[in-house]
Amino acid sequence: MKLYYRADCPFCWKVRLALHYFEVAYESVEVQLGEKHPDVTRLSLTGTVPIAVDNGLVMTDSAVIMEYINDAFAGGELIPGGAQQRARLREIQSYSDKLFGKPLFVIAQQKRAKPPADWDQQAIREGTSNWYRNLDYLAKRVRDESLLATKIPSLVECTLLPRFALAELYGVPVDARHPDLFIWFESWKEQEIFLQTRPKLKLIRTI
Repeated sequence: MKLYYRADCPFCWKVRLALHYFEVAYESVEVQLGEKHPDVTRLSLTGTVPIAVDNGLVMTDSAVIMEYINDAFAGGELIPGGAQQRARLREIQSYSDKLFGKPLFVIAQQKRAKPPADWDQQAIREGTSNWYRNLDYLAKRVRDESLLATKIPSLVECTLLPRFALAELYGVPVDARHPDLFIWFESWKEQEIFLQTRPKLKLIRTI
């Protein structure tokens, strides 16, 4: 498999977590923010990553890539359980991809590209408020549905760990307001799968 990715992209990090844990051999091509990589432009109509290519199959949606990893390499362990449990895991991924991460993206837009003096503080305040409101919903849902794993990462771990890690870097960490999520995230932060895949670059402008 060949994976085109950006280190700070949660959709890409999600895929890399799964590939790393299930020991899938792959060639990685890192793309920088704002770069128009010719292969990415050629393979994806949107010009975005991740893009996974395996034996001629081109996949440009992270959810599709995760399904492929589950079927081709993970023996179903990435999306485990019966039909209802698998549906719950997929619903959390969909929520994260489409809604949960939007406030964090608002914050990231300010802090990763601009010096602090140019940050839109109102946008950051609104993004922060909406981020923690989304966490309220997520915390209740994963608790009620018992979706958090602590050993073998499921679709939920691969989906949420990057969001939580980036939130911490951007100054809106998961904390004691959501104790179940906080304890879960702290336990995963020390595991090899997290340490080996986390971005090495500095994400926030300080000057």
